[in-house]
Amino acid sequence: MSGKDYYEILGVSKNTTKDDLKQAYRKLAMQYHPDKAPPDKKKESEEKFKEISEAYAVLSNDEKRSQYDKFGSAGMGNVNQEDIFRNADFSDFQDVFSGYGGGFGSVDEIFKHVVFGGGRGGGRYGYETQGDAGENLEYTLSINLKDAAFGTEKEIRFFHNVKCRACNGSGSRDGRLITCDKCHGRGVVQIHRRAGFITFTSAQTCPKCHGQGNFNQNPCNVCHGTGRAKEEANVKVRVPGGVNSEDNLKMTGQGNYGMDGQGDLYIKISVMEDNFFKRKGDDIYCNVRIPFTLAILGGKIDVPTLNGTAALNISEGTQPGTTLRMKGLGIHNEMRKHTGDQFVVAEIEIPKDLNERQKKLLIDFDEEMKKSKSRFKFW
Repeated sequence: MSGKDYYEILGVSKNTTKDDLKQAYRKLAMQYHPDKAPPDKKKESEEKFKEISEAYAVLSNDEKRSQYDKFGSAGMGNVNQEDIFRNADFSDFQDVFSGYGGGFGSVDEIFKHVVFGGGRGGGRYGYETQGDAGENLEYTLSINLKDAAFGTEKEIRFFHNVKCRACNGSGSRDGRLITCDKCHGRGVVQIHRRAGFITFTSAQTCPKCHGQGNFNQNPCNVCHGTGRAKEEANVKVRVPGGVNSEDNLKMTGQGNYGMDGQGDLYIKISVMEDNFFKRKGDDIYCNVRIPFTLAILGGKIDVPTLNGTAALNISEGTQPGTTLRMKGLGIHNEMRKHTGDQFVVAEIEIPKDLNERQKKLLIDFDEEMKKSKSRFKFW
């Protein structure tokens, strides 16, 4: 983080109080916590979350903050990053961390998960290993416009990884794992590099256990030591009324299994186009052909809606292209607690292949119109 402004990262001034600092961090932690992010934003959220957590870890500690205020982020280069987090005050954020991903019981656990992705098997936020938190999955669900309008329940089938039942997720037939003596079970090791008088400390996946933190000398013959097995899931999805394409529904715990828990399933909605209706927000639009006699004389006509047919009043003298409103017959949006309308665009139907009598009647009608004050005007 060399060269970055910790105060700017948290959005606070240099004379901010500790209480204001906590409030700023809480707001950003809730916003950028990786477990809250959708799959396509997870990596971005991980980086941002680590950045704001390191900034808070420094500024919440009086000694580190004083050092930072004097020398800036360059002055932090010779400070072990683990010490920064161990001396930081995260005690007031149990609700933030427990709300997503199962909770962290101590500052040490926060340090492991945020900085090194620690815990058994490494890699939760930045070092992907076999023992990480379960991966989130995506599933695209296609529905028609009527289902999107009123909501529906769909049954979906997909494959995901679950905890191996044979070894209860340990990966070992006898449940015995040997702790790696190089990383001491953390799955990562610290690398120290000197540049002049400054020592830079970074972390990398343990080369001996490859981030596992342990060795499995008796792998399970079902999952072959991974601790997880592929299984087909068959679940029902409640789709609320008003959803639209690109909306996501989250099913907690239906993703892939990992050592730190089960991931989530994100269902991306795809609403198929309708041949007759067009959607704009919560409103529905359609074109309806109206006999020219009905357009002239007025009356009622049955028109299609998303939920059967309904009578539409046609006013006398309705012109081509007139838009008529049918209140409350659009999309029922459960999230907004709002129901849209249906709008009907009138297309006046002109008859073809008239017989002689029909032509005579129209000629007589035209003569009457020429004599009356209602004569057609085209300019």
